[in-house]
Amino acid sequence: MGYIPALEEILHEIHVTNLPKPSDYDNRKDLVRVFNEIAKEIYGKIHNKLQRMSTQPMYSQSRAKGTNRKNYVELAQ
Repeated sequence: MGYIPALEEILHEIHVTNLPKPSDYDNRKDLVRVFNEIAKEIYGKIHNKLQRMSTQPMYSQSRAKGTNRKNYVELAQ
């Protein structure tokens, strides 16, 4: 039964070597920052227009323009 303590030691070493290091957290923060910048580039245009629209009453705007898919596509351009 000498195998179990040896296996436990090997598993512990594997666990310790795979724990996140401080640089892993920094890399993750950088990656999230880059993804956020990419999302702003792609979706920022429509987000800004929708944000401006949100200050107007939704009912009158939807009745005036006729809310449909075409209107949302136009906003993105």
